[in-house]
Amino acid sequence: MWRAEPGEDDRPRPWNFLIPLAVMIAATLAAGTEVLVGSTAGVITAFVLYLIQRKMSFRELLEACYDGIVSMTFVMILTFLAFAVQQVNVDLGLANFVIEVTKPVMKGAFLPMVVFLVCGVYAYATGCFWDLAAIILPIVIPLANAMGVDPILASSAVFSGACFGSNTCLYGDGVIMCAQGSGIKSIDLMFASLPYAGMSAAATAVLYLITGFVM
Repeated sequence: MWRAEPGEDDRPRPWNFLIPLAVMIAATLAAGTEVLVGSTAGVITAFVLYLIQRKMSFRELLEACYDGIVSMTFVMILTFLAFAVQQVNVDLGLANFVIEVTKPVMKGAFLPMVVFLVCGVYAYATGCFWDLAAIILPIVIPLANAMGVDPILASSAVFSGACFGSNTCLYGDGVIMCAQGSGIKSIDLMFASLPYAGMSAAATAVLYLITGFVM
């Protein structure tokens, strides 16, 4: 890894981070929310800044890019497989099956708690978040209206359950990225976070049960 030579100006330069970030956001918006275009523009801007300041040579910059891509290879493969598993679940109709099985217990005041638990288990098994919400929300909201349950409360149960499950799943994108950034295995991060997430989920389920009767 590149290190500054003794005597060089090592003062923090936040603009080396802020300028590429601003360029990335602007380029992404200008390209119609194309993140790849924005990221490329941000990297090029960082290249130019480092070359002008002589922080790194052109070769060192290329080596840093190569090392970064290599370090993310496992993450890219795991993310690809996670999306493949999610698509298989969608094609098999797993979400619809889970909904049909749990519909009999989705009644009245119990609805928010049941929705939270079902979404949490499903998201934990599949690692999905937004696609789960997109599938279940159109079912939960009319069901809540028909049962006299606050639809906002029912919707929050969907999102909180999906958040709990996807952020504790071994192959969830959040777990994968956090594990890679921390330099540990995804399974180690999952087991480390599960006790805390489990306690939070238990407390949340109880609160949803209470609010289901109150609201």
